[in-house]
Amino acid sequence: AVAMLEDAGQIDVTQPVARYFPEFGRDGKGAVTVLDVLTHRSGLVFEELGNHPEWWPDWDRVVRALAEAKARYPRGTLAYSPAGFGWLLAEVVRRVAGVTLQEFLTARLPSELAGVRFLDPSQRDTVAWSHWLGPPKFMLAGHDLAADFEQVNNGVIAVTACVPGAGMFASAREIAAFYDLVVSGGGGLVRPAVLEKYITAQTSGLERELKVPLRLGRGFALGSLGPHTYGWWNTRPCFGHAGGFGVLGFADPRTRVAVGITTNGHRGVGDLIRRFAPLGSAIRRAARNLTV
Repeated sequence: AVAMLEDAGQIDVTQPVARYFPEFGRDGKGAVTVLDVLTHRSGLVFEELGNHPEWWPDWDRVVRALAEAKARYPRGTLAYSPAGFGWLLAEVVRRVAGVTLQEFLTARLPSELAGVRFLDPSQRDTVAWSHWLGPPKFMLAGHDLAADFEQVNNGVIAVTACVPGAGMFASAREIAAFYDLVVSGGGGLVRPAVLEKYITAQTSGLERELKVPLRLGRGFALGSLGPHTYGWWNTRPCFGHAGGFGVLGFADPRTRVAVGITTNGHRGVGDLIRRFAPLGSAIRRAARNLTV
């Protein structure tokens, strides 16, 4: 959504978030740019919002929490903010486009992505339940995911709240279709020259929350020379993202293969690589053989 608005000249990502969302500029956040948020270098992880899932179905309450948030780290620090990243960018989209993120996307996404959705309570039984199978404590963005992972992800909050960074629903086929659209040049939604900045390296370093090395485009996580969820070796050109620690979507520009993998068991970063790297390697190897 941000890429489409940037392509249309409606957002300048180098400008402060407060240009589009003035209330956000309080408490020393006035210099934080949209690009800082896209590359997880805003210094904010929005731990207060993450610790209050009962706020999430109330968008006005979410917006107040975004405005009231204080930075955990200095601006420029690479600190992953999974849910906060999504809420903040969704509010920027709403201020610029004049419609909610859901309305903006529904009006523009192609038919093969029609199943990508935020749910309502009547649809709860149409999706798989998520299970936390990892350690009894797992801190991310100031929140212990293990403490309420199943309660939040399987409860009514998950199907009544807009949580763009963590609360959309799709099948593996739809995830792969999204990455196929991106790796094929944007499907006419975003010009390739703009899209390129989202899927190629914009920042890298040791991330402060998970304490792992990260290479990022604008929002997308990029591969590495060593073991990664996209494969065991040399996945640097690949771009994508994990959902929780049991879902993965990515694409490899060298073969133009697009991948969606869904499971409902979540254990943590190490297990995610252990489970998914063999799959990613096998898929990419098969794709190379097909292209030859």
